[in-house]
Formats: sequence, structure tokens, C-alpha cells
Amino acid sequence: MDPRIIPRSEHPISRRQIDPDALKVLYRLNRHGNTAYLVGGSVRDLLLGLRPKDFDIATDARPGEVKRLFRNSWIVGRRFRLVHVVFGKKVVEVATFRAKAEVEEPEGEAAPRGEPDGAKEDGDGGRKLLVTWENTFGTPEEDARRRDFTINALFYDISSYSIIDYVGGLADLEDHAIRTIGDPDIRFQEDPVRMMRAVKFAARLDFRIEPETLEAIRRHAAAISLSAPPRVLEEIYRLLGSGRARASFDLLHETGLLEHLLPELGPVLDQEPELFWAYLEELDRLVAAGEEAVPRAVQMAVLLYHLVREQVTGKPPAGNALGDQVQEIVRPLALRLRLTRADTARIIQMFLAQRRLVHPKGRRFSVSAFVRRGYFPGAFQLFRVHAAASGEGRQEIRRWSERVRAALGESDPPVLKGEEPGSRPGRRRRRRRRRSRSSS
Repeated sequence: MDPRIIPRSEHPISRRQIDPDALKVLYRLNRHGNTAYLVGGSVRDLLLGLRPKDFDIATDARPGEVKRLFRNSWIVGRRFRLVHVVFGKKVVEVATFRAKAEVEEPEGEAAPRGEPDGAKEDGDGGRKLLVTWENTFGTPEEDARRRDFTINALFYDISSYSIIDYVGGLADLEDHAIRTIGDPDIRFQEDPVRMMRAVKFAARLDFRIEPETLEAIRRHAAAISLSAPPRVLEEIYRLLGSGRARASFDLLHETGLLEHLLPELGPVLDQEPELFWAYLEELDRLVAAGEEAVPRAVQMAVLLYHLVREQVTGKPPAGNALGDQVQEIVRPLALRLRLTRADTARIIQMFLAQRRLVHPKGRRFSVSAFVRRGYFPGAFQLFRVHAAASGEGRQEIRRWSERVRAALGESDPPVLKGEEPGSRPGRRRRRRRRRSRSSS
């Protein structure tokens, strides 16, 4: 099938919009007789007038050939080898055109749990699919057709400055539609995480998911529980940190994905949905403002806060009862989501700190020591989200701002601007260096 080719005079992408290091890679590949395209999300975003986060490249050069052209590069990957061309802290990813994997009906057991692109029987008794990923190089058209959505399969050809479209992505960009390449039932069974990616792009770009793709997500929503937890967690974090968390989780809820990702939130959405959405809207405001970092542990704490809100803002229980209650709620969920131990501990600490922020008085309680805790910046950030979303505790925000200033002796301490939870405001203790024992 011949692609649709849009010449330079008929599209808005200019080389001035492309990262100069990505241009260096494109030009060098092209000068050495290789086809070299800018691919995927960068082409999509440039056509929409957005600034891409990454500039990925596809070429007909094999990984070893790319490595020989760039001394500042590394070959990575096991299933399919890629080349990372390094420019300081920046990485330009170069992939060889790749053929689509074959889809098979496995004999006996379904694909093992956790395989990135395998699929088991879906929740409705659908057929089992097994994707066999071979390190098979392909043509530009094969590479385009193996991608997930039409808007992510556009190429920018550095040799002619034209846009190449094999799958109708340009029409879907104009129509603001998210559409799978090929049968959505098959594509979501091949890799259920694609359903979360559809939600991500629809929310981030303010696009609609076209009806056939949307209905397929609803049919296969239960299959998301078969995906590798680390991949699912990464997508959850991307949704939370996108500045469009409210729209993203609204779509997860509408498609039925949320009840399989986080069934614990079901009662929250039944009993106080407006407050739940208000928290995510406030998180979006913080992320979009860009005035302060919102670490991942804080993002997750905002999402899960409703599960512990009554415990941490109500009347303080005796002894260590609160800590036990919070851990009983958070740890099983963290284990299932595969949160890191550090993030799990930090989320629990931030939740427990809410009690002190609401009830600051108590025996043996030192404000000065409290605000110097490593978790305090994140806890205070969470408290501010709670106050803005619920309208509760706004007076305490002002009081605590004054307490922090007084305790740290600064007019505008970083902790009040959302400093990273892992850092300790104020004076740091110097570690004592161990003396090496000389052998006798």
C-alpha cells in the first residue's frame, strides 16, 4: 500500500523545531546512505504545535552500523536492540525498522504472567493470544503498522522534509481521534497496557477515543490485571504527573479500567466522587503551574489519600493504632502495585504526618524536629492539596507556614515551595568518616 506523503510546503514542521542533537543523528545516518526518519510522538506533537519531550529516530541501519557511526552511543535492549546516542544528559534513541510480531494461538498454557506483550484469556472468556516477539527487522511500512495508534505512526523524512503516513494518522490527528492500528480487540489482547496508553493520549491531547477502540477497551478492561505490574505502575505515574490526572482517571473510570487497577477506590467514588476529583484537579494545578516539584510519592499519596483520610484527620487514636491502621491499608496495595519500598515508606510517613498537621499539640512534640524530617516537605504538600480541595485546614496552612519559618529561621524556606521529600531542609549533619584500620 502506497503511503500518503505530505511535502514540506503543506505541513507545519520546521527543522528549527527539532532538537539539534536529533538533527545531527538524522543527518549523519542520511549522509551514510541510510533512510532516517523522526518517528512517533515527536512527529505527532510537532504537527499539533506542541513541544515534544523526546525525539526518537527509526532507520534501516542495523544497530551495529549505527553504533559504528556514533562513538557516543550504546546498544541496549534484549528483545529488540536499540541504540542510545548520548549527548551529555540527553539521549536520542535510534531503532532499526521492525516487523510486526506474529500472533499465535498458544497450545496449553497461555502466555506467562508479566510478559510485556503476551496475553491470556480475557475476563469474558475470549480467545487466548500469544505474541512472539522476534528480533525481526522490517520495512518502514511494517514498522508503522506494528505501532499502537495511528497518530503515533507518522514519519518525518529528513531527506525530503516530508511527512509519511501509512496508517491514516494524519486524518485522525485532524479529527482529534485515538484509533488503534488494526483490530482493537486483537491489539489490546496482544498488550493490555495499550488501553491505558489510549486513555493517556486522549486525556493529554484532549482527543476522543473513537467508538470501536473505546468499546474494545470496555470489553477487555479486566485484562489489564494480566499485565506486568511495573509497566502498569509506570503508566499510572505518567497519568498522575501529566497535568491531566483528572481527565485521565475520569476516562479510566468510564472505560472500566479503574475498577481493575484500583478496586479499593470503588467505595470512594460511590460515596464522595466530587471530593475525589477535586484532589486530582488540585494535583493538576500544581503540576501545570510548574512552580514546585511534585514527586511521585506525593502524586500517589494524593490518589490514595481518601483511603486513609478519616483515620488521619479524625480524632487521634491511642498509642500506635493509627500507624497500624494506615499500614494495613497501604502495604497490601503497595505490594500489588509494586511500589518501591522507599515510596511505600514515604507515603505511610506522609499519611501519618497529616495527624500532626491537623493536631499539632501533644506531649514530647517538637515543631522544629518535625519540620526537619525528610518526609515533611511531601507531607506539607499533601496537606495543602487536601486543604485546597476540601476547604478544610486552610487556617492551619497559614499557621504551619509561620511555624516552619520560625523553626528554620528563614523568611522563605524551600519546604514551603514543595522541596523534594528526600531532601532535608535546614542544617544537615556531616557524616563522620570511618578511619581505615591499618593492617599490622
